[in-house]
Amino acid sequence: MQKSEIEFEKMKTKTNAKFQKIESAYDAMKQDITTINQKIDEGLQRCFEDSEKLIRSTQQQTVSEIRTLNEEAKATSFAEIMKQELEKSLDNMTVEIQTVKSTLSETKTDAAEVRDRENRRNNIVIYRLHESDAQTAEDRKKQDIETCLDLIRNTLEVDCRVEDLKQVFRLGQRNRENNDRQTNIRPILIEFRSYATKNQVMESLYKLKSANAHFQQLSVTHDMTKMKDLKSRKKSRKQNRRKERKRRGIWRVRGAPGSLKVVSLRKEQ
Repeated sequence: MQKSEIEFEKMKTKTNAKFQKIESAYDAMKQDITTINQKIDEGLQRCFEDSEKLIRSTQQQTVSEIRTLNEEAKATSFAEIMKQELEKSLDNMTVEIQTVKSTLSETKTDAAEVRDRENRRNNIVIYRLHESDAQTAEDRKKQDIETCLDLIRNTLEVDCRVEDLKQVFRLGQRNRENNDRQTNIRPILIEFRSYATKNQVMESLYKLKSANAHFQQLSVTHDMTKMKDLKSRKKSRKQNRRKERKRRGIWRVRGAPGSLKVVSLRKEQ
C-alpha cells in the first residue's frame, strides 16, 4: 500500500513538473505573441501615419496644381474673351464709322444739291436761239439780251425789263470755225432777279406754238442741277423706250383666270 502511494506521488510530482514546464512555455509563447502584436501595431501605426502624410502631401500638391491650372485657364479664358469682345467692338465701331461717313457724305451731297438748286431757282435755259455774228463779245451779248426781251415781251407776253435780268450768257465756248451755226448754237442762260418773273415765263411757254418761225423751234427748260438733269435724262430715256415698245407692238391680256398677264403682240408689217 505504501509502495503504490509512493509511485503515485512520484507520478504526481512528474506531472506537476510537466505542467509547470508547459505553463512556462505557454507564458513565454504568450509573451512572444504580445511582443509580436505590439510590433505589428507599431508597424501598422507607422504605415498609417506615413500614408496620412503621403495623402496630405499628395492632396496639397494636387490642390496646388489644380489652383495653378485654374488660374492659368481663367487668365487664358479672360484674355481670349477680352480679345473677342475687343474685336467685336472694333468691328461695330468700324461699321458705325462707315455709316457716319456715308451719312455725312450723303448729307453734304444733299446740302450741295439744295444750294445748287436754290442758286438756279430763278434761271431758265433756252436752246436753239439764234446766235449773233457780231465781232465783239459785248455786241453779241447786247443782241442776245435784245432777242431774249423780244421773246419774253412780245411772244410770251410777260412784262419784263432789262433790269429784271440779272445775267444773260451763252453756255460753252463759241465755235468760230464752224459755218453751220444752226446745228451748233450754244444754249443761253437767263437769270431773273425775281422768281415770279421766271415763273410767268415758264407758264407762258405754250404760246411758242403760235409764235413766228424764228421762235417756234425754241426749247426752254429750267436750269437743272447735274443730279436733276441726270434723273430727267433717265426718265426721258425710259419714256422713249416705253413709246418704242408701244409703237412696235399691241398689248393684250392673255392667260387663264388667276394667271393673267400682259403680252405684246407685234404689229403686222
